Amino acid sequence: MAQQNETSSLRNAVTVLRRRLWIVAFLVAIAAATAFVLSFVQDDTYKAETSMRFLDPEESYSAVGLFPRQGELPQQTSAQGAEFATSTAVLQRAINKLGLDTSVETLREHVSSIQEPASNLVTITAEAASGEDAARLANGIAEAALAQANADTRKSFAEQAADLREQANSIPIPKGNPNGQNEQAALIQEFARQRQILTETATKFEALSKVAVLGEVMAQADVPSSPASPKPVRSAVIGGVVGLFISLVLVGIIESLDRRLREVDQAEEVTGMPMLATVVEGMLGKVPISGTPGDEHAASMNAFRLLRTNLRFLDVDNPPVSVLVTSSLAEEGKTTVAMGMALAAAAGGDRNVLLVEADLHRPVHAQRLGINDQPGLSDYLSGSAEPGDVVQTLEFVDPAQTSSSNGEGPVRSRLACITAGSRTPWPAELIGSERFKDFLDKVNRVYDLVILDSPPLLGVPEATELASQVDAVVFCARLGRTTADQARAGREALDRLPKRPMGLVATGVSVRDQGYYAYAYSYGAERFITKV
Repeated sequence: MAQQNETSSLRNAVTVLRRRLWIVAFLVAIAAATAFVLSFVQDDTYKAETSMRFLDPEESYSAVGLFPRQGELPQQTSAQGAEFATSTAVLQRAINKLGLDTSVETLREHVSSIQEPASNLVTITAEAASGEDAARLANGIAEAALAQANADTRKSFAEQAADLREQANSIPIPKGNPNGQNEQAALIQEFARQRQILTETATKFEALSKVAVLGEVMAQADVPSSPASPKPVRSAVIGGVVGLFISLVLVGIIESLDRRLREVDQAEEVTGMPMLATVVEGMLGKVPISGTPGDEHAASMNAFRLLRTNLRFLDVDNPPVSVLVTSSLAEEGKTTVAMGMALAAAAGGDRNVLLVEADLHRPVHAQRLGINDQPGLSDYLSGSAEPGDVVQTLEFVDPAQTSSSNGEGPVRSRLACITAGSRTPWPAELIGSERFKDFLDKVNRVYDLVILDSPPLLGVPEATELASQVDAVVFCARLGRTTADQARAGREALDRLPKRPMGLVATGVSVRDQGYYAYAYSYGAERFITKV
């Protein structure tokens, strides 16, 4: 289960990125282009590096015969040296030595020093407008750091030598014969010995104050052959990465605020209805037939054939005769679904099918099917037309048919149609009349399948009136337009009516997703029985 959830989450993330790819691509391109332009117009900056090694002052003791004490670890000495290399005293010495017209703070912005943990060396990096200036500055600071360190250390040794001489001179020498054997002679000898030791040590520190070296330059800075910055290509790549991060955050915000249904699974979950079929975006508003057999419309009819087949599984024991096709709001593809399902059912040849345009507000059947717009349903319900006047027969060729069994050409199928008829100011009253109930009862006895194209559930009152009188309901939800709240409200409107089989058709599905769901729902049609 956990693995399935992870796979589903990954698939959803990929789907979201694919849907919002234009946002990601746009922001990445803008960020990369901006970074490239800003980098391109910047002045060239060159960087040069030099490395040096700092020593613990006590490492010089052995040169003059002194025994070194336990000093600092090399890592500590190196870390202190890296900090010392950019100190105010060193930078001021470098300014004076190189004759620079700048302040210490300004110079510090163009110089850095770091400790190299592997070698305990200190690397000094300097940047300037030319390679020569960068190398000169890096070497100058290294020399200034070494000179300042030596000067500070030698000064410290000289001060220690002076302190030792002062201590030696402060030791009193008692009067008496130092060669005697009494206590006075022993005291004179001890004081003389201490004074001699301090004097000799002071002499050694005086020697260190003249020759002590606290470090050395390990590698002089070379003149760089190319600028370290700007690098337009690198900047563009970094800008693109930043743009990608920003775009992903933005896509996440947009998706969290977007309440529209996006996935077939999501529509099925929100409505709680079994999925009967899917209709691709390109088919909405079209009729999946033409005068030429076997043309491109054949593939479009497959979705409605699948819907025709799965409709029977809504109630296996009592297959529905009257089926209402509706949606929450207008322009969700219900008319396309109603027409397609009726044509697919009639194309089977073994069923007598009637298509009724029960949406008296926005009639479109006559225009799309190429039949007369009146008289129609409203004319019959108002008593101005008889049943034989309103029923029209549409002859068409199933695009999947290539020829009849006797080779005389494609078989022509027949579909009975009733259009909305004349415009009326009382559509709700006509649909709610006893005459309509009588009409529906009569056509249910005459035809094997009656498909009613209904107004939207949330738009006008007669939609629920129609839904209460049919055997089954096909609910349409358009991906990318219908919100989850609208789809849920449509389902709740149906739930207030007497219980009857209901199924879902997802419209506006992308062509990329259509193949997967068409196979899945066709192969697994029997699973819908358990959901009803």
